[in-house]
Amino acid sequence: MLLHSWLNGLPEEVDLCPIHLPGREKRRLEPPFVRMDSLTRTLCGALEPFLDIPFALFGHSVGALMAFEMSCELRRRGLPAPARLFVSAHAAPQIPRSVEPIHQRPEPEFLDELIKRYDAIPSSILADRDLMGMFIPVLRADLEILETYTYRPEPPLACPISAFGGVLDSTVATSQLKAWQQQSVNSFRLHMFPGKHFFLKESRPQVLRAICSDLSLGFGTD
Repeated sequence: MLLHSWLNGLPEEVDLCPIHLPGREKRRLEPPFVRMDSLTRTLCGALEPFLDIPFALFGHSVGALMAFEMSCELRRRGLPAPARLFVSAHAAPQIPRSVEPIHQRPEPEFLDELIKRYDAIPSSILADRDLMGMFIPVLRADLEILETYTYRPEPPLACPISAFGGVLDSTVATSQLKAWQQQSVNSFRLHMFPGKHFFLKESRPQVLRAICSDLSLGFGTD
């Protein structure tokens, strides 16, 4: 998992806690979530016992919306807010989607459009039918969460927000990342990195440095 590579790059006072959703890795036999509301309610319920220490939320792509909706759900429940919300590679939630939904399209058309938009599937995986058989249901579920998501206007969050983007990412414009500022009454920072939609891998040191800076932490070393 990509986020595991961050372990050696963060300060020792930071515990990295990736969320393993159903349908992935060791949970691949469990049915994946396909709706944002049920996902965020389940996650907030599971996390509630662990929110007695400062924490931040980070989400990339559809995960950015998940992290945002989790922050909203925590507020609805009267639970602690994140010290900072990090949203990466996705437009602010109040901006309507301008592309056609693809999660129900036939497999060849679905994969072609997915690759065109996100350039996210390595050729070695595309060539392996068994691997693709495991990945496609999860990819469809993620797209279904995204494409059925409806933004419900609420007051801006109290926590500060940092938005991350790739300068070559064709799926989200800089102006759409800047629009995240409207979702917080606190501070906002925008960071742009070299790369396309999945810039996290190639720009890992810069991303970790920005996270540490925005959390006012010292930057770790490899």
